[in-house]
Amino acid sequence: MIPANLTAFLVVGCPGSGKSWVCGQLAGLYHYVPHDQFKAAPGASYTAEICRQSHTAKRPLLIETPFSMSQIVAPLEHVGFHVTPVFIQEHPEVIRQRYWAREGRELPAGHLTRQRTYQERATAMGHFQGTSSQVLEYLRALAS
Repeated sequence: MIPANLTAFLVVGCPGSGKSWVCGQLAGLYHYVPHDQFKAAPGASYTAEICRQSHTAKRPLLIETPFSMSQIVAPLEHVGFHVTPVFIQEHPEVIRQRYWAREGRELPAGHLTRQRTYQERATAMGHFQGTSSQVLEYLRALAS
């Protein structure tokens, strides 16, 4: 069995899909490492923080990405982490509304393109995908 501090569940979805909401709800069941403070330099500094926090984590890590999965997964797996992606798939209108409420502007078209790519990737990889509420319940069930 892989130690809890080297097990990470990666919540994947475009901006506005509900990643931070899901992860925030699960903070008591997982060791949550939020990505929002690493938006300026998404890949390297976030993975370094994940590695740093893994040394003291008592529960599996919960991490997230609205950007390239490979910038997170490959470096972590290279140093021994077992990363399981879980994909949030919301209706485009839900994503648009959430994004507008948070950012006060229209959702860039590229975000929905990325969301479709994530859907294809989840299907091809055989990983769980669902709405933010479904992903929340799935991860809750895994933790119990």
